[in-house]
Amino acid sequence: MLPVPVSDISRVMRLKKGVGDVGHLMQAIEQGLPKQALSAVLDYFAGPDLFSRNELLGKVVSLATFKRRKLLKPDEGEKVARLARLIAHARFAWDGDAEAVREFFTSPHPLLERRRPLDLAFSELGAMKVERILANILHGLPA
Repeated sequence: MLPVPVSDISRVMRLKKGVGDVGHLMQAIEQGLPKQALSAVLDYFAGPDLFSRNELLGKVVSLATFKRRKLLKPDEGEKVARLARLIAHARFAWDGDAEAVREFFTSPHPLLERRRPLDLAFSELGAMKVERILANILHGLPA
């Protein structure tokens, strides 16, 4: 079971055609998410003194490929959906406070060996660690 509704994940990616369940999300990823979904996710992190937008983009797809294509390949779409899932989870944990979400993802965390949650979010196993911390926050446990 997902910690947040798929519709929240869809909103983070700013998908024009809303995705209501996991099956629809999988289908959208397999057919190719629009590259604007990646841009929407990167908007949460890119900015002065945080991360270079191109640095983050490069963790999903090269800049040249991004410029050339309209749709993301399924493996790229999975990374975008994973990031969107984590963002939606964090938004829920902090009642939509975008600055608190950004602070969480971009600050070193003691339970992640002082790595930033965003650094781990690009792999499924890393994302699981981040989700565990977010779940602890929601349940008032040490995080």
